[in-house]
Amino acid sequence: MTHRCFQSAQDIEHLMKGEDYTKLKKSYIIFLCKKKPFEGEDLHIFTFKNICVEKTSLELKDETVKMFLTPDGTNETP
Repeated sequence: MTHRCFQSAQDIEHLMKGEDYTKLKKSYIIFLCKKKPFEGEDLHIFTFKNICVEKTSLELKDETVKMFLTPDGTNETP
């Protein structure tokens, strides 16, 4: 997945060797897509954060956000 490569590159660029991970700041990776990024899904915006699969109210709080934006969708959000 391309988004993992971008997130890793961004984290490496903002940390010096030996620095604590708590020094990382909130980060956004934004993908501008010409076509729908997820087959069968029909939104303009897809926003991802690291959450617990079993309990979606529990967030990892690593302050990373990945957004996929596309003109090929509807304005409706769930």
